[in-house]
Amino acid sequence: MAVKLFQSKFMYCLLFLLALSLPAVKSERAAAAGVDGVACCTGPILEAPLQLAQSAGEDLDPVSPGDLNGTNWRLVAFARDEPVPSEVEITAVFEAAQVSGSAGCNRYFAGLEPNANDGPAFSPIGTTRMACSEPLMEAEARYLSLLQRVERFSMQAGKLVLAYPDGDAQDALVFQRVD
Repeated sequence: MAVKLFQSKFMYCLLFLLALSLPAVKSERAAAAGVDGVACCTGPILEAPLQLAQSAGEDLDPVSPGDLNGTNWRLVAFARDEPVPSEVEITAVFEAAQVSGSAGCNRYFAGLEPNANDGPAFSPIGTTRMACSEPLMEAEARYLSLLQRVERFSMQAGKLVLAYPDGDAQDALVFQRVD
């Protein structure tokens, strides 16, 4: 695991250093998601691998649930072209083979277990039962539905990507790390 972590950090640093030599270009997708910074928005060197990985369903850096132990994340996109509305805060906290957080309105929790393809899967998801405004409830229902369909975890340009099937293609929940 230490070698894998070194390799992923090495590749990330290499891409970062290469990106510094390019003028910063903010992608339409990043602008729509309200994301700034060199790691996400620096033109073709970082943008092209993300597009390739998303369109071909390939992982740039597979992640196991154990690798996420003790990390906190905020959802920034339900899908490639669907950023989370600014008034919605959805989080994921990974701890001891479990995930919990805010689903937008209610708290949620689930266990992590291997799926048929040796990837991660969530056990049935439990939630609290508060009522909130309609936009929050719709975002929560969408998130919980998509979370239950996740087949693969990966890291792409410092973001946690949880891939799920979408018809004949793949799409993904995209999370930004929270310190």
